[in-house]
Amino acid sequence: MLIPAVVKKIPLVTIVAVLAQGLLNGSVAAQTGNGEVLLSERSSGITTTATVLASAVPDEDYAGIADSKTNEAYVWGMVPVGDKIYFGTVANTLCLVLGTFLDTTTPVDNDAYACEFGDSASSPPLPAALGDARVPSLYVFDRAVDSLLALDVDASDEGRLQQTIGIRAAGEKDGVVLFAGVSLAGGINVFAFDSATDAFIASGNFPDYTNIRKFRFIQDELYAGVGFTDGTGRVLRWTGNAATPLSFEEVGETGSEVGELVEHEGRIFVTTWPDAGTTNAALYMSPLIDADGQLDTSDATLWTEQFSVNDYEADPITAAVYGLGALASFDGFLFWGSMHVPGTSTLAHASVLGTIATPTTPRAPTTEDILNSERAISIFRGTGFGAGSPQIDVLYGYEAMPVLDVSTGEWNTEANNLGPILRGLPGFGNLANNYTWTMAVFDDRLWVGTMDASGIFTLPQSVSGLPTGLLANAALGTFTGADLYFFNTPDSAALAESLNGLGNAANYGIRTMVADGDELLIGTANPFNLLQDNGSGTDKLDGGWELISLSVAPQNTPIGATTVTLEDGFSVEFCDVTSAGRTGVLVYGDGPIERELINAINGAPDNGIRPSEINFGVSIASTAGIGTDGACASQPAVLAIDLETPLYKPRLVRVTFDPLSGGLNTEDITLSTREQRLDASYPLTTRLTGALDSNFSGVILLLSDERPTAVPTLPPLWLALLLLSVAAVVCRIPPGRNRYGSE
Repeated sequence: MLIPAVVKKIPLVTIVAVLAQGLLNGSVAAQTGNGEVLLSERSSGITTTATVLASAVPDEDYAGIADSKTNEAYVWGMVPVGDKIYFGTVANTLCLVLGTFLDTTTPVDNDAYACEFGDSASSPPLPAALGDARVPSLYVFDRAVDSLLALDVDASDEGRLQQTIGIRAAGEKDGVVLFAGVSLAGGINVFAFDSATDAFIASGNFPDYTNIRKFRFIQDELYAGVGFTDGTGRVLRWTGNAATPLSFEEVGETGSEVGELVEHEGRIFVTTWPDAGTTNAALYMSPLIDADGQLDTSDATLWTEQFSVNDYEADPITAAVYGLGALASFDGFLFWGSMHVPGTSTLAHASVLGTIATPTTPRAPTTEDILNSERAISIFRGTGFGAGSPQIDVLYGYEAMPVLDVSTGEWNTEANNLGPILRGLPGFGNLANNYTWTMAVFDDRLWVGTMDASGIFTLPQSVSGLPTGLLANAALGTFTGADLYFFNTPDSAALAESLNGLGNAANYGIRTMVADGDELLIGTANPFNLLQDNGSGTDKLDGGWELISLSVAPQNTPIGATTVTLEDGFSVEFCDVTSAGRTGVLVYGDGPIERELINAINGAPDNGIRPSEINFGVSIASTAGIGTDGACASQPAVLAIDLETPLYKPRLVRVTFDPLSGGLNTEDITLSTREQRLDASYPLTTRLTGALDSNFSGVILLLSDERPTAVPTLPPLWLALLLLSVAAVVCRIPPGRNRYGSE
């Protein structure tokens, strides 16, 4: 069952594109870039060292809460070439989503971001929905000399750049760098540069294609996935050269718009986004790449569907609005994940529910509808595709999920259509992880970067102080900022490298990620155009894109029974390390923004925690192999914390998300305490330990009592509060194909 026709609409973006034709030329002056070289290290990773190479800076005066804005939001397309990193940007992405995808053009001005819409100096001539659009920038960062250069197109091509909503894809072959993005005048625009001289070569428009998301270099050939005007998808192979750089041939056809692509076992695999009402998102496989190392036009019709979201999702209405995102080949397995634009599924269900009561007026979604229809990301793994009967597993996802009975309007719970969950909860235990945005293999590990949507609701309040109710409770399980996870092996659990946007909580997404030698290069998504560095040290709250390099930290965990001593009083004792690696902890709550959040949660009269107090949260990760047999089976590792300030009745509590109840699962993992007594009735703890199992991903909270009382429990129902916030913003989201959205 596909999404009913009642919720199929002409995407507003199509109308906006028509309005914008002929208006953009000259409406926004071509800009020469507004980035800066930063080269600042962050204490943001657990097993890596993060260096911010460059970042966006304020580029426009603003007469509002802030004096200036940082419009450039995302590193949207990126490709390394030798010592250089080429990338393109998109500006004010959140405003573009609100204006063109949510049909909301009421100006927004809060602590974190501003959307001017029709009040913008660019509107008119731009329509209000696009009033916050800015000309994208094209950059090259040269690691040999630590410089950032904004690339220019020829004067005759500036009009085409001005009609490009952002640079979503970047690739390189034979000394030619290609940047591509969606054109407001229709089709996609492609810009070519010489990688040796950084000189502009040419640009062109391809009117048959509606979107482009990624270039991928596979067996010495450059491929891209695009959407076609009829709602289907195409895979392109670049056939150009430096003299004629704008030449492609179609080598693959898919049922809907292509999102990501990767090579796996001599074939190309792609994930797609849905064509609402017609084709669900799916995973497609190419024929074997020929001995000449390339696919050609004869292969275009030979691609086969290997997986569809309705093979997993039990609710057909929800399945119709899934996207599929990043994918990677890792140690013989293909990994991929799902994508969920918040509110899309809620609106689809509300439309169907409206037809039950009245065929013309969809009813507004209830709290139950929101809770039951929305999804966090699921992570899948497959093998054996070439044999014709692949084995596909759900690593992180829903064992069972709510399903709407369209005949009665009632919700039921049904098992997923694919099978048991092998590793853990959807969203890696964080409901706010709504996009599987990036995957890469680096340091013999599989890395997964997400979009964590919680920042949209928490950051506007975090500058001037969080409220003590809704948002504080909602943020409890998320620790605002994009999440970065890694798998040590295909069979291991995912471990958190960072849960706070790599040290900048305003980075709500790991938007681009490429392994390049001994660096993992990351471009962030950060739409908070009014936030500027508060000078708090290595960890920041700063708006605009960042270009980040991750390098591997030295090993500190040898083979055998060992204790790893870490900073700030932390240590981890392993029962049996089978292969050496790196172990580290990441503390949440010691920065001023995080401290403010925790203080707000602790101070809320209705949060269910008082009279106890959350002191801080901690994540632990290790690349070492850990023995889990014999004596180590029940307790392979122990976390120990030496407290600089003694606490009364401290407890270590592991927190995970329960997708069925909409709550938080808590597990007290405290093993022992070492106490000093001021008097018999008030002992204070100076050291405590907690038991870690082999899947010790997630957040561990340190709680303590303020005074002699019973040990507290955590509130179990923050999910409903968060989704009510989401519903207030996104309940009108149209389910058509999103051209400008934040995916």
